[in-house]
Amino acid sequence: GTSLQSRADQRIFVIGDAVGAVSPLFGHYPKSGHVANRMGRIVAKEIAARAAGKTAEPALPDNLCYVTVNPEPLDVLLMDTQYKFRSDGVIVQTLRQYRDPDLAADELAWHGALMGEMQGLGG
Repeated sequence: GTSLQSRADQRIFVIGDAVGAVSPLFGHYPKSGHVANRMGRIVAKEIAARAAGKTAEPALPDNLCYVTVNPEPLDVLLMDTQYKFRSDGVIVQTLRQYRDPDLAADELAWHGALMGEMQGLGG
């Protein structure tokens, strides 16, 4: 299934690094705080839907990874990974990479937004 619910105990959800392989095409999700945050949000929506007697829409995380390749001259790489279900239910991964020194400002904004989400200050 697509739920992050434990098979051993329906009261437990598994997220982040504890999730095993999710696709025969690429294996595991990246081990990142961004993925764990997105999984936590998916689980929260699933729990809220169940509490309301509804079923949550299947959802998958995404992942963003900024890498400062070189500080002088500034060179930043962004790896944007998206996941979707193929028609047969297998999860496929799409990875796009962008390289641009202007991404440094985007990285700071992304980091601030992610920290705000984790502290309950936003989206």
